[in-house]
Amino acid sequence: MQLWSEQLRCNLRDLLTQKLAGQVEKGSLSIAALCDQVGGAELPDPVELAPDLAEALSRVVDPRHRRGVRHRLVVVLTVAVCAVAAGARSFVAVAEWVTDLPADVAACLSVDRRCPSESTIRRILGRIDADRFDAVIGAFVQRLCAARVPAGRRRVLAVDGKTVRGSRHTDREGNVVAGRHLLSVIDQDTRVVLGQIDVAGNTNEITAFAPLLGTLTSMDLTGVVVTAGALHTQREHVEYLHDRGAHWVLTVKGNQPEPVTVPV
Repeated sequence: MQLWSEQLRCNLRDLLTQKLAGQVEKGSLSIAALCDQVGGAELPDPVELAPDLAEALSRVVDPRHRRGVRHRLVVVLTVAVCAVAAGARSFVAVAEWVTDLPADVAACLSVDRRCPSESTIRRILGRIDADRFDAVIGAFVQRLCAARVPAGRRRVLAVDGKTVRGSRHTDREGNVVAGRHLLSVIDQDTRVVLGQIDVAGNTNEITAFAPLLGTLTSMDLTGVVVTAGALHTQREHVEYLHDRGAHWVLTVKGNQPEPVTVPV
């Protein structure tokens, strides 16, 4: 749950306002801290956004058999997304958040009197295709960000890699399992993660650069400025950005002793 919620929080925490977040009373992050994170950004009304979110999440395949299904997958995923974005850090906190919803908000999220329990939420989230879910959420936030045009300047995207907090652990045999490293692309105007991919332990961020930007299926890179660290100052990366019509700001260090020239 911690890994799932950390990845999701990166994508959605800057898209939901206090209208839903204010419903959290138990097992959650500080709402004041959440508001400080978004600063003065203009955010969409989450109640108006809920139908679009549900429509996007309906593209995730339900792994359960149809017989005996009490809660639709899209409802469980929608409330889980909203709860995590509002600060829930555990399955218990997600279930409590759903139970405490006011009637009008519950109706907006299609939650009936029989709220999904903690065990139901935990089992369903543990069985869905995580890669498919990540792609669906990524495309959803990309469309939202693409509709918002930065005032008076170009759109700027930052590529950066981080190890997911809490993913480094010790298994049952006492072996230390390395943390999961993700390479992400962030929209600097909205401060939203638009896409992310796993960097396997036997590779590095360099080989993940083009596949990461390839996940931006709902955003045109023409005229967009892409920034990245010196590790990504590679001729192949520059050629890829040039082919997609993007501009770039990269730091040239010892790994590139000669300037990179791309024909215009």
